[in-house]
Amino acid sequence: AAAVPTGYGLAGITAWLLGGSSGFVRTWLVLGPVFVGLVGAWRLLAATGSRRAQIAALVGYAALPLAWGSIAAASMPGLIGFALSPWLLAGAFRIQGSAPHLVATGAVRGIVRSSIGLGTAVGLGIIFEPTASLIVPIVFAGVLVGSLIAVHPVGAHRLVGAAPLVVLVGALVSLPQTIDLVGSNFSWDVFAGGRTGSASTVSLQELTRFSVGPDATEPLVWLLGVSCLVPLLLGRSWRFDLGVRLWTVALSSWGVALVASRGLLDFGLADPALLIAPAAAAVAGL
Repeated sequence: AAAVPTGYGLAGITAWLLGGSSGFVRTWLVLGPVFVGLVGAWRLLAATGSRRAQIAALVGYAALPLAWGSIAAASMPGLIGFALSPWLLAGAFRIQGSAPHLVATGAVRGIVRSSIGLGTAVGLGIIFEPTASLIVPIVFAGVLVGSLIAVHPVGAHRLVGAAPLVVLVGALVSLPQTIDLVGSNFSWDVFAGGRTGSASTVSLQELTRFSVGPDATEPLVWLLGVSCLVPLLLGRSWRFDLGVRLWTVALSSWGVALVASRGLLDFGLADPALLIAPAAAAVAGL
């Protein structure tokens, strides 16, 4: 059987150190990822130099029902995905170095620093939810393919080269889970979150409106969807390129979740709330 995620053990120790305040610790286990995700949404478009763009990303991310639906559904994968996704997106853009996230030519130190930071964030997510590692390839592949579609593959080699370092650092930070994975002969069950690959009742419409819980605010999501077309229709230069990359990440995220929900794979994938989290961050960035 898979080991209990290290994060819950740390949470138990923290509750004991606080004199048995388990309710306080549980509250922070729920609200902490939401706070981290919102800070990440604020930082996502910081490189644009536009305060309005940052506010729009923050408000848009908070307005999506992913976090609140995950809380209602008691989905820790959804909460961890909500926390990690904007940071992963911003980090991938920095590593790639495409406008507006420009880096100096040959700035290996900055790429390594960003990769270590991303790997640390992923590792911290994994100690609470081992399946969180699945969103790393979704984000990196989406950014890479989006750059190719926009015919502007600047920094693609940096993105490909940094990916193994991000994985390595994440594996070291979440060492107990890594040891469990090795001990299970790299069993896919660690990434499946208890799912077998059979079809579920989740529809494409539910995935695209981030309806992962009973309290999804659907009308506002559709309004955000309309605004997401603006970068593709009116964007110029790096704004158009950034829009294409964000759209590709969103489509990749929804696509993986849809394939998993249709039972088209011979193996299980994580909670759909986790798989669509990169799409939520991308939509907020649009």
